[in-house]
Amino acid sequence: MNSNNNSIRHILALESGSWKKTFFLDKNTYSIGRNSTNSLVIHHRVISRNHASLIRINYHNMEDKNDNHSIFWIVDGDLKGNKSTNGIYVNGKQYFCHQLQAGDIIFLGGVEVKAKYDIIDLKSKTFFSISSPNKVSLVNYDDKNNNNTNFVLPTINNHDLQNFELISQGIFVMDIDSQKILAANSFYCNLVNYSSSEINNLTLHDLCILEKDITNYDMEIFKNYNMSSEKESIHQSKDKKLINILTTYIPVNFQNKKCLLVSVQNLNELKKIEEIIRYQSTHDTITNLPNKKLFIEQLFLSLSHHQIKEEHLGIIKLRFNHWQNIIDKLNLDDENKLINNLVKLIKNNLSAGDILTKLSDNEYVIIIEEVKNNNRINIIIENILSTLSQPLTINENSFIITVNFGISVYSEDNNQITTLLSNATIALEDSYNKSFNSYQYYSDKIISKFSKRNNNFYNLIFTAINDKKLIIKYNPIINIKEKEIFGLNSQLFYENAQDLNIDELDILNIASDIGYSRKLVDFLLQQISQDINLWRKNEININRVSFKILASYLTDSDVINSLIYHINHHNLVNLDLEIIFNNSSPDLSIIINNLATLITLPINLTLFNFEFSYLAAIENTIKITNLKISEIIIEKSANNSHQLSLISTIINSAKLLDLNLICEGIKTEELKNTFHDLGCENMQGLLFSPSLSSENLINFWKTYSLTTIP
Repeated sequence: MNSNNNSIRHILALESGSWKKTFFLDKNTYSIGRNSTNSLVIHHRVISRNHASLIRINYHNMEDKNDNHSIFWIVDGDLKGNKSTNGIYVNGKQYFCHQLQAGDIIFLGGVEVKAKYDIIDLKSKTFFSISSPNKVSLVNYDDKNNNNTNFVLPTINNHDLQNFELISQGIFVMDIDSQKILAANSFYCNLVNYSSSEINNLTLHDLCILEKDITNYDMEIFKNYNMSSEKESIHQSKDKKLINILTTYIPVNFQNKKCLLVSVQNLNELKKIEEIIRYQSTHDTITNLPNKKLFIEQLFLSLSHHQIKEEHLGIIKLRFNHWQNIIDKLNLDDENKLINNLVKLIKNNLSAGDILTKLSDNEYVIIIEEVKNNNRINIIIENILSTLSQPLTINENSFIITVNFGISVYSEDNNQITTLLSNATIALEDSYNKSFNSYQYYSDKIISKFSKRNNNFYNLIFTAINDKKLIIKYNPIINIKEKEIFGLNSQLFYENAQDLNIDELDILNIASDIGYSRKLVDFLLQQISQDINLWRKNEININRVSFKILASYLTDSDVINSLIYHINHHNLVNLDLEIIFNNSSPDLSIIINNLATLITLPINLTLFNFEFSYLAAIENTIKITNLKISEIIIEKSANNSHQLSLISTIINSAKLLDLNLICEGIKTEELKNTFHDLGCENMQGLLFSPSLSSENLINFWKTYSLTTIP
């Protein structure tokens, strides 16, 4: 079958109770497990840290360049040979290694977590397991004598072997039947730390720690067909070090015999960067605790497990009070030390199965599993309060820290994630209003009090959107290398913001809560369109204008239709859509489908900070143009070498992905120089200009000399 077709995709659908996720398998390898550095993370008690691996092998017919195929193998444990605790089962049978066929059902560690592998033709929207039940793989050669006898393999001679010494990647030639290494260049010998004489006494199995079933299957393909292939693998050096590599196998004629020419590319550094990015995208950089995104994933799976087991699950949300007054007395290193001491204090009172997540420096959430009654939750909270009754000392500064708790219990309050978290927040607010160092369980009695306090706040935003009392201002984005204006970043303000503690993200969230997402987007784009027309009349041509939108908005077809209408109707070009992934857990598949529609328009996409896991998921289908480092990350980086190191990793990764980098919140010359040295050229902040109305921007544009840009 000819599979040189971009519409053919391999997919893996994971499921545990009500938790479901589907992944397109477009990379060469995937790791599956509980550890957050895995490609596919499953936070479930039956799943090992590194539970299973997927390996993709790409085959290319040397006789027909249009005949290309891919297959996937699943391996128990990681690719280094470490097996999982509870194993993998495919179609009811346990395997250490198995070639996947479309329609295979995989159980990971037991019946609670399962997956289905399939192949889909996106054009016809058909699955191989349904449309072609007798042909469930792309590679299915039945006739071993179908090779073209007139096809001549490339010939490798001694002169070629000498030329291989000039190539800066590993090259070796091996015998297909015995899998013995016949010759290798110096680069490969140095990579695996063997001399040329030593390596000629080795076989592929001595060097490659990949499952032998996969290697032996490959050799049968090479022996019987004129096929080349590529796959990721792991080779072991003489001193037992493991090397991640990308290998390409090409059948050749060597010494009058069909052999394999193998090229080897070292992937160790790339794998390290990928793991760092995956970890940083799901963990807080100061405490190494799970961040909000990872917490939502963990909570989804915990809820699914408890639905199956019909057990209770507790959510504790806690807040340390008067935080700003405390940290004002500390430098940044001491502040981080205090945060880690508090985290350690909380952890000391939790069990191994409990999950602690950092929401902000002074707010945390705990998932308590298998809650039979409230006693265990009460004991945890009372132990934390008892410990905090003693002063905490950081470098001669002593503090008495107060804390409040709000508790929501699954199956008593609600089984929806957003409701559980919202109820815990309501209970926390009620606890805070009663007294410090207290805790409150959510109940129907406190919801009415909370609603009265917050209704006025929501009504203000409701009225502001209806009466168009919101204001849009613009922050110039400056390219400090070229000393030119890169674009404008729009920002939403409430007209009487000085009377309220409300920011742009609050407005976006409240609009979503009250069902006004479409109306807010209408207002934004109408106002931006009017402002652009005003600037054009004043002979000001703006390269690009960006505006923020919650990821959850992109699951709303009304919002998508609004974006399409305004962009077309008002002839808006070079808009940058800044996507914010907040506490909600929107369906990525819906977002990707809707973004696929939007990118046909003159619109660019921007992600923030450490959202590399979202970037990886989206970039398989949708092109992301910009990566923005937010003001809060910039502020935390001041005199913080650890934070700067993490930001440097983000910037380097963004460069590898060819993304435009933008730093916001640049207030000082020192910050500008720091981030310029790290490689960021596009910046916005008070150093360059405050937020400007559309009218004031005209004056800024005409009077501000670009030669005076700091």
